[in-house]
Amino acid sequence: IDPGKVTGIAVWHGSGKPDTYEVEGGIHGFVDWWNDRAAPPPDLIAIEDWMVRPNTHKLTPEPDAYLIIGGMQMWSRTHRVHFHKIGPGEHKTFNGKGKAMKTRRLGWGVRSKDNHHEDACSVLLTALTRYDRVTATALLKEIAADV
Repeated sequence: IDPGKVTGIAVWHGSGKPDTYEVEGGIHGFVDWWNDRAAPPPDLIAIEDWMVRPNTHKLTPEPDAYLIIGGMQMWSRTHRVHFHKIGPGEHKTFNGKGKAMKTRRLGWGVRSKDNHHEDACSVLLTALTRYDRVTATALLKEIAADV
């Protein structure tokens, strides 16, 4: 999940391409979207972390990102689903321009104005490298073969 005023979401089903979504409406739009699709609960939720810091406080005055993070943390705990925050810089390894964007080389995500689909896919790919090494290794080999 790439939380914000427009939230990028990538849903992995264990193989193939993830389903990707961009949900507008901040926390309210996300909660409505989530409530329509959260059954059965996922095995893992990976979300981009957002913290207000001196260099980020002017980027957006909207509280949506951290409200979504907190809401998902509470939902995950209530439903006993693994919850992992991934720092904004951590998943950028899989982003870039053109061929450098590794998620594009997998055919993941949909290009959009602000790349929320692709950011969600890079959060997902980062989570897979940490929590499903077998799948991640196969995906990374696929990326390397497309150089």
